[in-house]
Amino acid sequence: MVINPVRGEKYIDEAAEVGIKYVWFQPGAESFEVIEKAKNYGMQVVHSKCVLVEF
Repeated sequence: MVINPVRGEKYIDEAAEVGIKYVWFQPGAESFEVIEKAKNYGMQVVHSKCVLVEF
């Protein structure tokens, strides 16, 4: 996800509704609350890592 973390919580709810199992938060798009929400839904979470740098 590349989105303001305040807005991210809404999208995590929607992702859980459709069965998304993995979520990647780009640096700056994560927050403790949104990461915990995703984990509470059982999602595998990657955060604080840039897709471009990692791949």
